[in-house]
Amino acid sequence: MVGKAKDRNFYAIGGTWRSLGRLHLYQQGYPLHVMHDYTVPAEVMIDFCEQLMRDDLSNEPSIQVISKARRALLPYGATVMRQTLLHCQADQVVFSALGVREGYLYDQLDEEGKKQDPLITAAHELGVLRARDPSYSAEVVEWSEQAMRVAGVDESEGERRLRISACQLTDIGWRAHPDYRGQQSLNIISNGGFVGIDHAGRAYLALTVFYRYEGLMDDALSPAIRSLSNPRLMKLARILGATLRVAALISASMKGVLLKSKLSLVNGKLVLALPAELADMQGDRLTKRLNQLGRVMDLEAEVRVL
Repeated sequence: MVGKAKDRNFYAIGGTWRSLGRLHLYQQGYPLHVMHDYTVPAEVMIDFCEQLMRDDLSNEPSIQVISKARRALLPYGATVMRQTLLHCQADQVVFSALGVREGYLYDQLDEEGKKQDPLITAAHELGVLRARDPSYSAEVVEWSEQAMRVAGVDESEGERRLRISACQLTDIGWRAHPDYRGQQSLNIISNGGFVGIDHAGRAYLALTVFYRYEGLMDDALSPAIRSLSNPRLMKLARILGATLRVAALISASMKGVLLKSKLSLVNGKLVLALPAELADMQGDRLTKRLNQLGRVMDLEAEVRVL
């Protein structure tokens, strides 16, 4: 199987190899201290392993991030990884926070459990712990599909699962002081124990919920977290974040209100239709948030009471 790894990803599991990745992550000043799915080009990792094989690690400042029990094993782990990568000719090394034990536990699940999406499930569980009304998230998923259609976004399956997960997390910051809800949510999500997601997707989730609380204020963000994503995901995060701001204002993040309203494209304009029973929601604040959503879609916007 090793011979079939040419130009593919090599997934590194186990504590010693994970320590190699952790040391590399800190040496590089990587903006996210999350090992799962940390990805390094194979040739870069080979050079790093050669460095660890010849250098005195006690003089390495970043060695403090590695447990003392693991430090003596690093040169041996580096030797094995170097030889493995040279032999298999993989394209990238992807580090996993999971290992044999987690694989064994996965095998014990029934078929229904194995079919569950680990990211969506974890986001839902966090929403259950922190949101005012966890059942509200299902309504946001449905309502946000309207926004994506209006914006002309053709979501891939991967982008759709990220949007669903972001909707599950939309209200996790409500208990914090209003001045810190966005930053606290960003920290919780970007450093959360999620699997089934790469670092670009993790940045998308964190940015989306940050925008949901703070508005589209990139000045308040560290450029480092934005650097983890890509232009398309950044655009989608802004659209969804602005959508969640409108939704929260209409519904107070509680089930049973949001789906009475509707987003649609009418004569080239973004229109939010409110039923008569929600007419009192129309006002400057809602109009401002809808206009913000319209701008990120490059559309004019209007609130209409039916």
